Amino acid sequence: MRREVWVAAVAALVVGVSVTPRIVGATGSLPHGLLELGWSDVLATWNDSRLPGHKIPYLDVAFAYPPIVGYLAGIISLLSGGFLGYAILWGIVIAFAAAAGAVVFARAAGPRRALVYWACAPQLLLLSGINFDVLAAVLLGTAAIAARRGQDVRAGAVLALATATKLFPAVAAPAQIWRLLAEGARRRALLAAVAFVGLLVVVYLPASLAPYPTTRFVGAYAVEVTANIDSPWVIVERAISAIGVDGHLAVLALTYAGFALTYVMLVLPRSRRAHDPVVGFGLATVTLLLWSRLYSPQYSLWLLPFFVLLPLRVRSFVLLTIADVGVFFTIYPLTLVIDPSDPLRSAFLAALFASVALRVVALILIWRDIARVGGGRQSELTPVPVPAGGPRR
Repeated sequence: MRREVWVAAVAALVVGVSVTPRIVGATGSLPHGLLELGWSDVLATWNDSRLPGHKIPYLDVAFAYPPIVGYLAGIISLLSGGFLGYAILWGIVIAFAAAAGAVVFARAAGPRRALVYWACAPQLLLLSGINFDVLAAVLLGTAAIAARRGQDVRAGAVLALATATKLFPAVAAPAQIWRLLAEGARRRALLAAVAFVGLLVVVYLPASLAPYPTTRFVGAYAVEVTANIDSPWVIVERAISAIGVDGHLAVLALTYAGFALTYVMLVLPRSRRAHDPVVGFGLATVTLLLWSRLYSPQYSLWLLPFFVLLPLRVRSFVLLTIADVGVFFTIYPLTLVIDPSDPLRSAFLAALFASVALRVVALILIWRDIARVGGGRQSELTPVPVPAGGPRR
């Protein structure tokens, strides 16, 4: 238990270091050249959602995040007298989530793996202070661990909470249900599905019936938003637009169709055959990232629980880390620091696209690593501890 506490303390400290420049930057105290360290979507929610004055998301103002983030933002808004307090309280929430995740992951896979791939991961340092993804990543990992232990209802319920925090964990639900059905565990599959859907409806309902419903943003996020500049699909989108075709619609069709085909033809069969349910969670998440036109830098946090819980190659983690560091130190200077007329802009764009390309390579390798674990061919991979009693069948 003492080692787990130390891992949790390291995770909280790393998040604190990540959050600090965002707080300093919001007060206008960061030098211009360091602004890339100061961007935070926490500040965006404060300004764009007009939370000053103790406003409540969905009830008083529109809020472009799922309910759990909105509910927490409302509580923090009531407790804080200004952005500084708002940012500090959010930092405490994220640090607490990272520490809780460290304890859960250390118990499931050992303190060393939790320390290396979670608490000390460069992604946690660079990206945890940007958004709220740490909360969803911890919940996703916790749901995967519950599924590994045969706690199907708990897995479905925690996965619902993760989905109500950031939408992406929903992709793991079909893989888990399909796996249970393939085992002939129809009752367990039904209970897990009811837990997932039922709790998701309960959590979403108040925010959906409010004057500024959260559901209005789901469609916008899924359909209207164009590809991010730090997504590989932005090049496809612009290339198609250059020949006179609607690049946005083309990329929408291509990415959704590609995701659906990959999921049905590759993810579901491998999830069904895998001995460890975490494999299905991991394959579904990586598949979403590969096809996502909205890949933001902090999305790589979603992958960290799978490096802790599964015996993936160190090479894959190193490549992902190099890519994430490259994206971070190019996208934020491009958007916050470098003037459009600056000659350096072309060099930064080239470095950004190279980093994004490397990230795609890393994602493919991670997908293959997870699939190899699911296929039982682990001779080249580092062993990972299995919880006492193993997964129940």
